[in-house]
Amino acid sequence: MRLFYRFACITLFLFSLLSAKSQEIWEGDKAEQFMAGADLIRFKKGSIAPDFFRFRPGQERPLSEAPKLLNKLLAHTENTAWEELKHEKDELGFEHI
Repeated sequence: MRLFYRFACITLFLFSLLSAKSQEIWEGDKAEQFMAGADLIRFKKGSIAPDFFRFRPGQERPLSEAPKLLNKLLAHTENTAWEELKHEKDELGFEHI
């Protein structure tokens, strides 16, 4: 039984170590250079587009700017159309679009 717990602890440790390596996080000036007003940006490894932005208080962008920002991030043209498929707010107040 003790051997099982040891194995489980080692496995969880290695999993958490690998998970941390699977993303890249930009903070402060580096985030600001990428996107004005951002103080944290997170990328999954191998992705060209961020999967999470956090803006400084008072620097948040209106939802109406989302298509323009997505076109810039993904190097699409202004002719690219975006359609909102789902919009929900979770119990912490984060909006998922």
